[in-house]
Amino acid sequence: MEKSLPEQSAASQSLNGDVSISPSKSEGITWVLRPLWQRASLAGIYMVVGLSFGIMFFNHRAHYVHRLHLAPLSGSVKGRNLLFQTCGNGRLQGHVVPLSHCKIMLGAKDWTLVFLEAKGTEGVFRIGTTGAKMDGKDVPPSKVFHELSKRGIPSERLDTRKSRKK
Repeated sequence: MEKSLPEQSAASQSLNGDVSISPSKSEGITWVLRPLWQRASLAGIYMVVGLSFGIMFFNHRAHYVHRLHLAPLSGSVKGRNLLFQTCGNGRLQGHVVPLSHCKIMLGAKDWTLVFLEAKGTEGVFRIGTTGAKMDGKDVPPSKVFHELSKRGIPSERLDTRKSRKK
């Protein structure tokens, strides 16, 4: 007498004809979700880490100068102000600092790295040199520092900065 396999339903056979056991009938294993407090705390950790990285990237981007204007002091002919805008400001807002409290610095090896240090603001700002325009004319990135220093902004090269001795 020849033994034959019991017939399987179409739901338990795969496309290539192999017979598989459905997960609901496999040795009585039942899957249970983790407790709500574990799922919620893990989701909260992911949210906090993601938000902190977003804030770090935004703070770094907020120190990148998009627009820079030299403006006369209101009511004074003698001095000028430096107005600069970053992504941390709105389109109609910015930082206004007297020109005497500002200093631009040129990178030691890269002539396109121009930094702005202003009293009364946090940190050092990086000035975007690609696509720079002065008086409506395009200026190459390597000449931005020299053009700004010609216009009266106090300047310094980082490789000539005196090191502090202790």
